[in-house]
Amino acid sequence: MNEKVLIAGGSGLIGRRLTQHLIKKGYVVRWLTSSSKSERDIKSFRWNYKTGDIDLAAFDGVDYIFNFAGAGVIDKPWKESYKKEILESRRGTANLLLKGIRDLGPGIGERQIKTYISASAVGYYGDCGDEIVQEDHVPANNFLGTTCKSWEESALEFAQARIRTCIIRIGIVLAKEGGALPGLMRGIKFGFAGYLGSGKQWYPWIHIDDLCRQFIFLMENENARGIYNGVAPNPVRNKELIKQISLAKSGHAIMFPVPEFVLSLMLGSRKVTVLDSCCATSEKIQKVGFEFEFVESKDALSVLI
Repeated sequence: MNEKVLIAGGSGLIGRRLTQHLIKKGYVVRWLTSSSKSERDIKSFRWNYKTGDIDLAAFDGVDYIFNFAGAGVIDKPWKESYKKEILESRRGTANLLLKGIRDLGPGIGERQIKTYISASAVGYYGDCGDEIVQEDHVPANNFLGTTCKSWEESALEFAQARIRTCIIRIGIVLAKEGGALPGLMRGIKFGFAGYLGSGKQWYPWIHIDDLCRQFIFLMENENARGIYNGVAPNPVRNKELIKQISLAKSGHAIMFPVPEFVLSLMLGSRKVTVLDSCCATSEKIQKVGFEFEFVESKDALSVLI
């Protein structure tokens, strides 16, 4: 197999793990990066969405494009300037990729690229309580909802260019190397397990390897297109997840609530990322044939902790 995959945002948590899966399957992987650092064994090309610069050599022979690029949602306080960066880094990178494809020549890039696959997030839905959430749900009327909506609209411009397009709304990624799990484990090694707020909010989790397998499944399935939830079949409430983490980590821990006002002091408006309840379903991607390795959160945690 000599098919080539270009990953924008390949140096992030998901991009790195997806790269490993793709190489194992025989794909040639390239990265688009804004960093000056080179990655061993991965051919990297420079780009900058702020200046509009992109190395067109990155597209040479490429069959598939993944886009994970974008400023981290939880990384910094949501000042207006950073909220603008979160949005523009997502729309801007997608627009630059499409421009790069078109700059290859009239119709050349559109015929060459078989599939464009973009990340999105379950933040699209906002706080849905106990409602079971499917992909046709309306977006939340808040910062995350409008950001995800705009992010997805920029991805769907590839579909308008007649490139098969898929979008995965990623849930809470469980991984050893990063994501939500290290933060949720804080304090447990000292015998304390703090659940967040009421602890009743649904967390739509997914093991990172199942998520990567979803991305590859959609890439390889020519009949797949549109939007899919990147979540496991069985969401879990926050309090239960913390309990499972504590059992996997230490066998026991003293459970206690972290009140909402404390989370407000720690996170400000970002507290919605841990307090919103989203019981998102994986039914759509299962109906097109995807099979999960990790269906229950306790099984995923048992191999990660």
